[in-house]
Amino acid sequence: MKNARTSNRHRRHRTTAALLGLALVLAACGGEASFPEGSFSVVANTDIGTGQSRLQIGIIGPEGERLGSPDEPISVEIVPATSAGEVERYEAEWMWLIEDVVGLYKVEADITSTGIWTVSVIPENGPKLEPGQFQVLNPTFAPSVGDLAPVAPIDTLANKPLADLTTDPEPDEDFYQMTMDQAFSSGKKSVVVFSTPAWCRSSTCGPTLNIVKDAKAEFPDANYIHVEVYTDINAPGFSPTLEFLAPSLGPDYWNLPSEPWVFVVDETGVVTARFEGSLTADDIRESLG
Repeated sequence: MKNARTSNRHRRHRTTAALLGLALVLAACGGEASFPEGSFSVVANTDIGTGQSRLQIGIIGPEGERLGSPDEPISVEIVPATSAGEVERYEAEWMWLIEDVVGLYKVEADITSTGIWTVSVIPENGPKLEPGQFQVLNPTFAPSVGDLAPVAPIDTLANKPLADLTTDPEPDEDFYQMTMDQAFSSGKKSVVVFSTPAWCRSSTCGPTLNIVKDAKAEFPDANYIHVEVYTDINAPGFSPTLEFLAPSLGPDYWNLPSEPWVFVVDETGVVTARFEGSLTADDIRESLG
């Protein structure tokens, strides 16, 4: 009986060890993959410069669906496509584009050179996704941090009714009081939003403008300007085309390759923050705090 009891104990120990080993394997694998096979990553913003730059990264599923959520953490690796240099790895942060509907991951990356770069997404669960590529520019199209903010001519309530200045369904009149010249020479910080809530291609113009409108309550001493992407929005024959593009967005001034955009300008008229496509409440809070 002693030998039988010893044998049973050994079997129990082996079984326990086997179960423990299986648990460790499953933990290492991370369980079910975050994203289905065939998913890939894309960099959603286009005007990326050298230095500290924000990458906005989307995950696209095999059927073209947008994936990702705050409950599916990822990290990213970036490296120049033509270099065998050291790979930089960053933990990404989720940001909603439209609250509880669709979003992107963002990282603040240190970009050391111009040219084509590769980004690889590493989910917490599952294999690394197919890499994507993005281009780094110097100079960028739009003003970079440290540049003087262009003083573009814009319409205000002084010369046009509110309905002709914005497609925001709930406009804040304070955003249409000052010209850029007045704002940038006032000795105060300024926030400039370029967006078109009614005709936004990415559907983020309205939410982005709303984030800045909410920030005004916390930072009332700053100047706030909303520039509608198009002019003559109520004119006969209007259409959201290049023909009606606001001059301030063109190459003589802000030279914006996309919309929406948000810029923070300091008391001396210098750009201190730039956000292409979208931003969070914390982004604008940190920029104005």
